Amino acid sequence: MGRFAMVPEEVITDRRLNKRELLVLITILLHSDKSRKSYPKRETISEKTGLPIARVSETTRKLVEFGWLEKLGNGGRGKACWYKVTTPQTVTETVTDTKTVTDTKTVSKTVTETVTPIEQTNEQTNKEKIEKKEKPKTAPKLHAVKPRPRFKPPTIPEVTEYCSQRNNGIDAEHWWHFYESKNWMVGSNKMKSWKSAVITWEKKNAKDKRNSNHAASQLDHTSTDWIERVNNPSW
Repeated sequence: MGRFAMVPEEVITDRRLNKRELLVLITILLHSDKSRKSYPKRETISEKTGLPIARVSETTRKLVEFGWLEKLGNGGRGKACWYKVTTPQTVTETVTDTKTVTDTKTVSKTVTETVTPIEQTNEQTNKEKIEKKEKPKTAPKLHAVKPRPRFKPPTIPEVTEYCSQRNNGIDAEHWWHFYESKNWMVGSNKMKSWKSAVITWEKKNAKDKRNSNHAASQLDHTSTDWIERVNNPSW
């Protein structure tokens, strides 16, 4: 059976490591003791991984930068370096008491994700719904209604002037005393516009005059027929 190595779990989760760096790191682990110290030559690593020696040196420097190796000595042709495999502090995954998950996968970038419990989210959503429901509705704006001006009875000169303008032949003084005696009531309602009342009175007078003229015409015609019958018995 060939040799085997104990590979830390963090080696698998460290996304910074490419295939070449994984091969070199595992090869060093194969030659390490219980304290993770290792003394392989570059030629040995090159033989195990199939990488050129120059690539081996470049890769070990990269692993030192990532924190996977501590290196003592520069080595050289046929000379071994002292390596110690360490676990980088940046490859951690911790959950704090405040439910904040910090997953540092790279040296240059740290991603912080805040985990909010579903129960807390639902409770907050229900609270927002209740507050929205209990929010008082704004009363609709009411348009101001302009009050109707209070009726003020006219004077006799005002009625006289208005009737003169309309040339309706109404006796203004008679009209004024008529409504004054009724406390300025039109039927069972209080008068609202005295000018409208004058126009109504005017139309009523015109209608009465037409009816009177028609009745007089009919009477004259009947009288003429009666006189002709008296004077001409043969009719």
